[in-house]
Amino acid sequence: MHAAALHACQASPWSHPAQALEEELGSTQACLQENEEYSRVLAEHLDSVRLEIGHTQARLGARTRELESESHLRQLAARESGRLRSDIARLGARRAEAGQHATSLQTEVFKAGEKLAQFKLVQNWNQVGVAGPGAQPRGLS
Repeated sequence: MHAAALHACQASPWSHPAQALEEELGSTQACLQENEEYSRVLAEHLDSVRLEIGHTQARLGARTRELESESHLRQLAARESGRLRSDIARLGARRAEAGQHATSLQTEVFKAGEKLAQFKLVQNWNQVGVAGPGAQPRGLS
């Protein structure tokens, strides 16, 4: 209770003891009721504060768990990114290797085609020489 209310609750001295005692009793009872009401209000306020503290602690716990989950998810994402970068590098190397292999095969096909053309040309010359000068070469018509 604040100082002015306490001052009002103090009894003033009277000249008649019975009347003064009755007035002091009434004043003291009024002060007692005020103090009891004030005490009740403070107790209700304390209950509200305790309840609010409980809610705040619950929110803090939830936020802490949320932050821990986000941290865990960031770690998982970082690991996944590293794995994907590794896969990209590995696949890039395999792609380059496959490109080199394809180029090698194309070169072999081209060389084999040239050999075949050369072989056909030799065969045609051989047939022209065997058949005579006026013979039609086979396979060129």
